Amino acid sequence: MNPWKRIQNRSSERPKSNLIRTEDIVREMFPRPEPRRTKNEPVATFTFGDVLARIWLNEASDQTQYLRISLHRIDNKNESERIRNSFRPQDFNDIIRAVRRCHIWLKALAK
Repeated sequence: MNPWKRIQNRSSERPKSNLIRTEDIVREMFPRPEPRRTKNEPVATFTFGDVLARIWLNEASDQTQYLRISLHRIDNKNESERIRNSFRPQDFNDIIRAVRRCHIWLKALAK
């Protein structure tokens, strides 16, 4: 009889251990949180230069819906984009264009 074959048979017939792995204990004690669902996403987004304008649809506690506009500046320093809440003087024309575009979009929605 081939000894190698006997070793292979033993390993496949070996019963599994009843020991609880540490990973399983950790999963039970600290379950992973469900992925966060973004319920509130912008209805419309406009970009003019470095200015980002978004129109949001919000819902109040009494089920009343209302629209809100947010303005931000996109900062592209060091190859990473950041959204800032402050503006530079050279952004003012882009701010005016973004607000005007949001106004036109809201007027078209009201019709």
